[in-house]
Formats: sequence, structure tokens, C-alpha cells
Amino acid sequence: MRSAFRACGICLFLLSFVFVRAASGQDSPIVRGPFGGPVGLYYAGHLTVPISVYEDSTLEILIPDITTYGFGLEGGEDTYLATGTYFTDVYYFYKGKPYCLRTAPQSPCVAYARYMRMTIYVNTRKNTVSFGDASGYYGERAQPLMEGAVPRGSSAISSLKPPLLKSINTISAIVKKMSDESAGGPH
Repeated sequence: MRSAFRACGICLFLLSFVFVRAASGQDSPIVRGPFGGPVGLYYAGHLTVPISVYEDSTLEILIPDITTYGFGLEGGEDTYLATGTYFTDVYYFYKGKPYCLRTAPQSPCVAYARYMRMTIYVNTRKNTVSFGDASGYYGERAQPLMEGAVPRGSSAISSLKPPLLKSINTISAIVKKMSDESAGGPH
């Protein structure tokens, strides 16, 4: 019995070593699991378990665990309460065919990405979203997305494609719930 526990402990140690090794030495904020799916996302200097906010047969959209480390690090909850705005990183995991990175909307692919990360800035009072920087990842190295790949300016949330629309609605519900709980109840 003792040798079984020792063998199990050694296996756990080796698995943790592989996990830590995979997470270090890369510029990707994504820690991939055995089948390429994300098992961890770095956020605010912490490794978090991703929260899935949308999934279908070809795409999964995830965010870092904002319930533990907060949302929108510059002011966070105070900014949300005062202005109704928050921001977070959103990760697209392409389950099947990788995402085509282009230099311009009609150009051929210059590279392919298994993941895409983009920062979203959501104004819940105006029901708008703005997009920040975006990067594509195939392995461990980042590939900045080309100009025109990420919409600039502000867009109405209702005008977004269904996966991102549903994701933002889910994230906004999480942020509102967190804000209500810390304020002592619904507003």
C-alpha cells in the first residue's frame, strides 16, 4: 500500500513539473492541456483556471478567472460602479481549423492561430464594446494580429456575431453578480 502511495506521489510530482515547465518560458498567457484545449490562463500575474463563456463544436470562448482576481485591474469594481464599464481579456480557442491571420482583409493567410486573445472594454450602460490589442497563438509564441483584423472604435453589443454577443452577455452577468455581492445585494 505504501509503495502505491509513493508511486502516485511521484506521478503527481512529474505531472506538476511538466505543467510548470509548460507554463514557464513562453510568451503565451495560455497553458494548453493534452489535446490543445486551455487548462490555464495567466491573468494579473496569476495562473487561473479559465471560465468558458461560450462553446460550440468549432469554437470555445474563455476568460481568465475574474471572480478570484477581479475584473478591469485599473479601478475594477469602483470604475464599474461609477461608469458601468469593465474590461477583460477574451480567448478564442479554435477546436478544428485554425484561424487564418492576414495582412489585410482580402489577403492570403500569412500564419495560422489555434488561439486568439483580445481585450474587450464593455460599457454596460451604453451597451457598447470597444476592442483593444489582439494576438494569435499557435504554439507558445504570440503573433500580433494584423491591422484591420480587430475592429476599432465602439460597436453596439447587439450588432456582434452570436458567439461574442453571448460571451459578453455572460461576462457582464458575472461582473454584475460580483458587484452586487460585494455591495451587499442587488442594486
